[in-house]
Amino acid sequence: MNTRLSRQPKHPFSTSCCLILLLACCFIGASSIAAPDESTRKHSLVVVTKGINDEVSNAWTQFANGVAPTEETFVILDGGETFDRVPIIGQLLTPHPSSVKSTNIIRIDNPDDPKNQALLKKIAETPNAKVLVDMNLGLRVSEKSWGPHTEWAGKVARSLAEAHVSKYPDSETLLVGHSAGTEPIASVPLYDADSRRLLFDKRIAVSPRRDSGYPEGTICIFKDGDFYYSPGGRITMDTITRVLGEREAEMLANRGYAVVRVAAPPGPSFEPESGGLVYLADYASKYLAQTLARNVGERFPAHTDPTSIFDQKEKLVLYLPHTEESIELKNTSISTGLEALNKVNTTTRTETPSSGSTEALKDAVKDLTEKEPTPGLGGISLNATARLPVDAAEVAHAGFDAQQRRLYLKMRNGNVVWLPTSDVQVLRQGYEFGYLSDVKPELSISNTFFDTPDGRRIVNLTPPGRQPVYYFGHTEDTLLGLVMYLADQTLGKLTFGSTAAVHSIAEKVPGFRSMPELYPEKYADHPASQRFLGSEARVFTHPSLIELTHTPRGNELEFGNTQFSVEFGKSGPAEAVFASFLESHFHEIANTESGAPFKQLVAYARVLAIFRWIKENKITFEEHGLASEPMALVFTPRDATPFDLPSLNEIAPRAPTMLFGPAGPVKIINRDQKETVVSYANGRPIRVQRYDGGSLEILRDDLGVPVAVRMNGTEEAAFYNDPTLGLVLAANLRVEGGGRSLSVHINDKTVLIPEKRPEETVSLMVARFAIK
Repeated sequence: MNTRLSRQPKHPFSTSCCLILLLACCFIGASSIAAPDESTRKHSLVVVTKGINDEVSNAWTQFANGVAPTEETFVILDGGETFDRVPIIGQLLTPHPSSVKSTNIIRIDNPDDPKNQALLKKIAETPNAKVLVDMNLGLRVSEKSWGPHTEWAGKVARSLAEAHVSKYPDSETLLVGHSAGTEPIASVPLYDADSRRLLFDKRIAVSPRRDSGYPEGTICIFKDGDFYYSPGGRITMDTITRVLGEREAEMLANRGYAVVRVAAPPGPSFEPESGGLVYLADYASKYLAQTLARNVGERFPAHTDPTSIFDQKEKLVLYLPHTEESIELKNTSISTGLEALNKVNTTTRTETPSSGSTEALKDAVKDLTEKEPTPGLGGISLNATARLPVDAAEVAHAGFDAQQRRLYLKMRNGNVVWLPTSDVQVLRQGYEFGYLSDVKPELSISNTFFDTPDGRRIVNLTPPGRQPVYYFGHTEDTLLGLVMYLADQTLGKLTFGSTAAVHSIAEKVPGFRSMPELYPEKYADHPASQRFLGSEARVFTHPSLIELTHTPRGNELEFGNTQFSVEFGKSGPAEAVFASFLESHFHEIANTESGAPFKQLVAYARVLAIFRWIKENKITFEEHGLASEPMALVFTPRDATPFDLPSLNEIAPRAPTMLFGPAGPVKIINRDQKETVVSYANGRPIRVQRYDGGSLEILRDDLGVPVAVRMNGTEEAAFYNDPTLGLVLAANLRVEGGGRSLSVHINDKTVLIPEKRPEETVSLMVARFAIK
């Protein structure tokens, strides 16, 4: 929604609340799984060897689901001693809750043991499964622990693949590794010893820890800023003073790998991975390292970011094997980059990529770009494509059953797969706009002119104090158009509403705070707020995943995971926290009375996405009377009232809560109404005064560069250039003076930690200390 927020006295300016619905597809794509009938099932095995030991968490399960949907999930844990009890800032690591069935979580010590071989074989004979292999590396990674554990993971992956391809020779197999888990990609043999069949058809190395030794055509995924190269767990000065970037992407491509590079802007990012009032804890744990951390991986947030394959919002740069030519995808998800590469054969063993491959990748990127919402659009873009666990090539046709009033897929073998039941009016409009017209239904509440998707400039004149509403795809005066309008209005209310306006949501979804509640200095109506908000603020939301899964009945599909990503046109820490909360609680909000338009929007987005899948796969649709169903005609508003920013006395969020400034959180209020205050100078944190009396002081030089840290007035650390190691963070030392006269006194207990990005490390210290 592009809407002008008006103040009370009126000082009009434009703000856009964009609701953009975009489906990011995944690597193994819709053709990787088929209907559950054994005669039509397309078998698949996905093995994920992950390098971070957090037992089995939902985050990793979601990652595996994002890479490839399967019907059954297993987790294999190292049966030896774990590192779950390593102290971290006074806390202990404990197993995370998991959506995986407890019977599918298995500990295996020695994969060579005949009993364990039989167990792995039984798992691998599951027709369509993914297996998360969790190495016992924990936090204390060393060469001594690295070798045995990566070897263990490699043996498990190999045994699973051998058993699976032996039973299902036509199966599609995929091996995905992250960090230390990329070592098995290099160690597992290419072929089954007996059949000479590929053990893994495709391999993906996320945050690769080596620059050679992977099979030809492996897809490497990394984010700029990840630390470079650590085979055998040897994290040497050469590896931690150099980070992955454009040069390394070109090097990996020249060595025969396809590359998905997340081209991140310099400096820390602010994008918490979950909501609730642990906002700051989330953004700290994702982006910054533990106080005086010695674990290099956690001090490089880019190391784990690529595992969020649907949430990535930064520019992607794609490289084919044996070429330095790159192709860009802007403002998209890693899964979209994988989808583009999936349309090109990256596993060919030629020294020079064919021009056809390069052109095919360009065409794939162009096609994906055209599916994205219209650039600059304010409002809603329903352009998603569904993800079905059915092999499109095995579908004879799709259709509408007038008696059951639902969609179905008729398979080439004669079987029928029924799609989820939906309202007939939603199906009728989905058929009209998603299949017949094949348009992007879009809506924008904008100013007096708008550039349409086909480049035409149109002008809608409105009465004074109103804003025009633009409908694209011929959705005006339809229920779809009205639903888009109401959903856009709801997003505006949630984003810019007063405490009273969002009270009903906050009451049913604990932790919800509107932008005025999080950042009143910017989003409330007061004389100085204009200089904070400026002329425009845009917020977008788009589903990053719409999937369908099999029901227990076997011949039916139901809607599975539907995820939404939220973005602001101009984002800072407060906007990132709001967006993260809305992403995490979208469906909870949709199930409230005030959020009901979101629920209606989801219904249309899902059905449109199904029809788009049918259309894109060139499947004939037999409408059997669906086209004769009358499309309900309703009035859709041609103009809208701009939102009024609430006044300061209309903002009173309940504790616990957090208040933001331009640089980040400035005040954290706990449930007992006690406050932690964070102070900044020139946009950089300089002090935390915690509610319990604790303090953290950041000492900076005249240019604002962090030079030392003092905790509770006694514990100190400093950044400086060591003659041998270069830039380091030194702990267990004494700091004297300040500014130009600051001096550092080391001793035999001083610990030197090579450092690359002091500002990010300082930000972590601030965040961790503030939420303790």
